[in-house]
Amino acid sequence: VRIPSIAEAEAEVETARRAGARFVGIGEGDYPPLMKSMDHPPPLLAVKGEGAVFRLPAIAIVGARNASLAGIKMARTLAA
Repeated sequence: VRIPSIAEAEAEVETARRAGARFVGIGEGDYPPLMKSMDHPPPLLAVKGEGAVFRLPAIAIVGARNASLAGIKMARTLAA
């Protein structure tokens, strides 16, 4: 693991800012509560949008990178 320089970290923060994102640490109010409860949560997240959505009920769909057409159709059906 390589620790980035201060200049590299500042460049990353600026890149995120230009993309409309911000960084949220694990101890901050906008950090997703469900992520805090998982094993080894990331200490820092790049977040885009309103952090309050993390307190709403949620579901995730995880699939293959090269999904079949049937898999894509099923994922769309479940997501709807």
